[in-house]
Amino acid sequence: MAVSLPPLYEFADWAYRTVTAPFPKEIQDNLATPTVLGFGGTFGVFRGLYSLSERYLSDWFNENVLPWVNNAVGIGVIIVPLAYAIFNPEGALDAVTNHPKYAAGIGGSVSGSLTAVFENNRITQKRRTRDLEKGFKRLRKEVLEGKLGID
Repeated sequence: MAVSLPPLYEFADWAYRTVTAPFPKEIQDNLATPTVLGFGGTFGVFRGLYSLSERYLSDWFNENVLPWVNNAVGIGVIIVPLAYAIFNPEGALDAVTNHPKYAAGIGGSVSGSLTAVFENNRITQKRRTRDLEKGFKRLRKEVLEGKLGID
């Protein structure tokens, strides 16, 4: 039975060949190259989208929806390759053994995605802590100035 190509193989192969075309063959053939490109590409895309959302979408969306989307991406990045390996073990084995650059790129992509998810969560937590501190300072000031009617 012939094994089909892994998901998105044609796109990943085209993108890899396009990006690495100017580089020497030694760099193109090195398995570190797709790993680094996969990591950098997905990290850059996820961090960029998160930053755009924080800058241009509503505070309500960024506080209530964006963290859930961010965490769903983190879970999905882990579940999708595992599900592929579970439901198509021959295809997963073929991807790893016969397409090592593809497998290395996927590994880099998963790592980049998860790193971006953790970084996005760290930034969100830092913003929430800062907002809470501002609120407590404002409340303390109002209490000390007697503006809350508390005696």
